[in-house]
Amino acid sequence: MIPRIRSIVETVLYVEDLDRSVEFYGSLLDARNVRGGFGGWADLLAAVGEKVESRVDWPRPRIIFDDGGKSLFLRDPDGHLVELITPGTWANY
Repeated sequence: MIPRIRSIVETVLYVEDLDRSVEFYGSLLDARNVRGGFGGWADLLAAVGEKVESRVDWPRPRIIFDDGGKSLFLRDPDGHLVELITPGTWANY
């Protein structure tokens, strides 16, 4: 299974170096060779030397989803906290 970004839930970024941030988000988050479901993102981040600050397995929402969501948190080059999430993280997503 290849993880892919299907949508952006929310974002606002103020960056010091636009080229550096474009490279970071463009190369990391547009990775087409990531395998292994959501765990594939953790593997990719480790392979490129990006530290995962936290992993969260969210409890199952009361409606809709069979499983709760998962989150990985990391920092971008400007120190912003980035959260990668799966469906099931919030009841409306």
